[in-house]
Amino acid sequence: MQCACLRWAVSLKQVFESDALETHFRRAAQAVQPEEWDRIKLFKFRDDALSSLIGRLMLRQATKKITGRPWSEITFGRTERGKPYLLSPSGFNFGINVSHQGDYVVLSSSCTPRVGVDVMCIERDKTNKTADEYITFMQRSYSKDELRVMRMQPTDTMKLTYFYRFWCLKESIIKATGVGIHDDLAKLDFRMDPNDRYRPGCLLSSTKLMEGDRVKSEWVFEESFLDQLHCVAVCREAIPSIPTCRLSQGSMNSLHFAKVNLEMLLNDCEVLNRIDGCGAATEWLSFFDKPRKPW
Repeated sequence: MQCACLRWAVSLKQVFESDALETHFRRAAQAVQPEEWDRIKLFKFRDDALSSLIGRLMLRQATKKITGRPWSEITFGRTERGKPYLLSPSGFNFGINVSHQGDYVVLSSSCTPRVGVDVMCIERDKTNKTADEYITFMQRSYSKDELRVMRMQPTDTMKLTYFYRFWCLKESIIKATGVGIHDDLAKLDFRMDPNDRYRPGCLLSSTKLMEGDRVKSEWVFEESFLDQLHCVAVCREAIPSIPTCRLSQGSMNSLHFAKVNLEMLLNDCEVLNRIDGCGAATEWLSFFDKPRKPW
């Protein structure tokens, strides 16, 4: 098997603005499993429905690329906590995960079984709190050291940037382990290199997860930005010596996210959820009638 480490991102804004949206949507609705489509249709907002649909396409297209198997031979299930996992083809042991928030849907995969990804839009608090007030409001989710790092930043923008940076990291480890909501997020204590330049364009892998005074060296965290307002974190297992893996060779420890589009995600797709004639038009109208998110 080739290296399974992929990093993909799709911009919802670009998808919504595409002249081919309806054509791509009709193909996409039929290219996912029927039970997946049934769940997608339940979303209230158009943004969430599209994000979920894109996420399912990402999982399937990435699996097709990694395994070399055709679209119709790929089947996903869900754990009790809702995390997708590969049912078929069998015999593969890579990890794969998706996330969406703000303008982006992202995918991360790894040559090791456990991987998690989270994306966050860095935005001001909508309740008109200052950054310090918002951090204090959420302080139960952060360790003392994390709170110190956030509060020492010189501006409200930087304080909130670090607030979302820590949150991304916590979500990524939760998703990698598959434990769902953590009982005490403050116990997920992250330590950052103060010399790192955390800003758009960066690609960092120096942040460590602590357990008391011990570094949990079995985990690697990749941090970067998708644009000025969206930060992303990947949590993956430290990769042993795997000859085909790009991230186990020593010279590379993280990957930038590649921007992809719906056309790429639908490449070589097959019909899994046939919607004939008027049904396809009805599904499109039902989707387009959903309201956009007000924020």
